[in-house]
Amino acid sequence: MNLIQFKSALENLDHITLRCLDKLIPKIGAESFGGMTSSNILKVLNLAAKSLDKGESYLELGTYTGLTVIGAMLKNEDKQFIAVDDFSQYGGSAVELLENIHAFFPQGIPQGFCFYNLAIEKFFQNYSEKNIGVVFLMPYIPMKQRWIIFGWCNRIWLSLPF
Repeated sequence: MNLIQFKSALENLDHITLRCLDKLIPKIGAESFGGMTSSNILKVLNLAAKSLDKGESYLELGTYTGLTVIGAMLKNEDKQFIAVDDFSQYGGSAVELLENIHAFFPQGIPQGFCFYNLAIEKFFQNYSEKNIGVVFLMPYIPMKQRWIIFGWCNRIWLSLPF
């Protein structure tokens, strides 16, 4: 991940940029469909995804309704996105997730998007690609699993505090 670009983009966020990002992320928030985040988190995820180097992926662990991965993917459809959730924590379903993604990408789900309907530990048992530039994980991910994840990415970590 281009950390210099990401750091610069964060440092240079101002009210004008925030208003532009509000237009970029069109009224997507917890009230749109059952998500657990804010528009500010979506903006940071979007900038992080924009800063991925060629060949790097954005990995999201605990996707739920897809709100955060959608926020990251908007205007970044040329990037690689991996979403993982088995819906054992808060309910939801893979069907609901894919319907939400399709609602924001009516022309078709971006080619670089890949969803794994698996528990995180199963995902890591089966997944061998290690070129992860950004990892976003939900706070309910147990610490034991976080240590596994830490070995996969030495770039940037984003986690929601609750």
